This record gives sequence, structure tokens and C-alpha cells, in this order.
Amino acid sequence: MVENEQLDADLIERFLKADDQQAFTVLYERHKLPIYRFLIKMQGTDQRNVDDIFQKSWMKIIDKLDQYDQSKSFLSWAFSITRNTAIDLFRKEKRYVLENEFEERIGHEDQPWRNLAGNELKEAVNAALEELIPEQKEVFLLRQEEVSFKEIAEIQACSINTALGRMRQAVAHLKKSLTDWTIT
Repeated sequence: MVENEQLDADLIERFLKADDQQAFTVLYERHKLPIYRFLIKMQGTDQRNVDDIFQKSWMKIIDKLDQYDQSKSFLSWAFSITRNTAIDLFRKEKRYVLENEFEERIGHEDQPWRNLAGNELKEAVNAALEELIPEQKEVFLLRQEEVSFKEIAEIQACSINTALGRMRQAVAHLKKSLTDWTIT
């Protein structure tokens, strides 16, 4: 078990057994940004919807903390709950929309020309990502959050080979879509 995962397990145990609010605060602060970024990338700029899913996800995470399996990564477990919460909301709204605000920063001060291309490249990547099927897009976004393929397979309830195949297809599509990209 990785050190942070052990710390996560200890924090969860302290919260569950001793109602240690500080332990939960540390756990929350450690993992809120990756989860929030994932939601932004899934949902896009609809801030109200992202905030709603984020809040509902953390309520579910708290409710299910006693079911957390310490042999697995807490963040992957939390991503699964977050993903399922988002899908449930999408289904309730009778839609499954995955919009993306790709947060690639290309600000190299010593090469100012890169800043000029940054926004156009971001738009081109966003457009290419929108063409992916939801499962491929999820794999790509989760890898951006440094989630392992094993954990992605667990989150998507598929085999590692399927997760790897989805990533391969996503990258191939992005390469094809961005091959002719130039600064306009």
C-alpha cells in the first residue's frame, strides 16, 4: 500500500471510530481538487451542475466510508462514486453529456509564442475530445489525473485490456484530429 493510501485509511478510521472531524478535513483537502477537476472536465463549464455533483458525491463518499476497502486506492474509490453520481444525474436529466474544459497550461515565459498558440490548441483539443465516445473520454481524463489503468478498469467496471484499448483509441483519434492543427 502506498504511504498516502495508508494515511487515507488511518484518517478514515479516525473519522469513523472517533468522529474525528479534523481527520476527515485532511482527507477532503487532500482529494477535493482531483475530484473537482475530473467533474469539470466531464461536465464542462456548467458550474452549478459541477458543484451539485461534487457536493452529492462527497455526501455519498461520507455515507459509504465504512464500505471503503483499504486494499484499494481511496482516490480511485472516490472517483468511482463521483462518476456514478454524475451518471445518475445525467440519466435523471435523460441525457449523458460529457463536455470538457481541458486545463492544459502552455505558459512558457521564455517562449512567449507558446502563449499565443495555447488557447487555439486548447480549443482544438477540446473539439477533438468532444468527438470521443464517453468511455474513451473518461479514460483519457482519468489518466490526466494520473489514475492507473487498473484503477480506471475498476471505475469503469471493465477489464484492464478494455481500458487500455479505450485509451489507445482515444489517443489515435486525438492524433488524427490534431495532425493538421496549425495556428491560425
